[in-house]
Amino acid sequence: MRTFLKSGNAKLYLYLCILAVMAVLWRIGEAINIQLGTLPVKVAPKAGNNAAVLSEKSFYPVWVKQAVARAPVTDEGQVDSLFKRGEEKVVDKVIPTEPDYGQMFRQAIQIDGMADDGLFINGHFYTVGAKLEELAVTTAAGKRIVPRLASLANGKATFEVGTQKITTVQAKEPS
Repeated sequence: MRTFLKSGNAKLYLYLCILAVMAVLWRIGEAINIQLGTLPVKVAPKAGNNAAVLSEKSFYPVWVKQAVARAPVTDEGQVDSLFKRGEEKVVDKVIPTEPDYGQMFRQAIQIDGMADDGLFINGHFYTVGAKLEELAVTTAAGKRIVPRLASLANGKATFEVGTQKITTVQAKEPS
């Protein structure tokens, strides 16, 4: 068997088998194409040679206006002038307004509960006079503003945020 595969006859038989498989596949493809050709397909109707002949009398006259001559090219229209350094426009720098840190603080806190000497804010307990380091804000100038719980009275909490005093709405009573 090994001598048969090494001989030239084995290669010849292999090539003949491949050729036969390709011929069978070709025949199958032709048969499929013939079957697909018999399927009903909607075709656009064909136009005949009976096209309407147009007479020159039925055309409307068209008046053509001659184009206006172009204006001469100036320095401003040149591409090179677009990239020249000219007078640089000085734009007034807009200084942004300082945000309302009190309003930012009011949005950042959630009072969870109240005791006689302090509050539960965002899951932490703070006594009267304590600084709320977790809610500190740094300004654009680099100054650090740390809110402080100033007082508790009648269920209302008063905080000092920078120079502002903020009184919260009725704090939650302990259950």
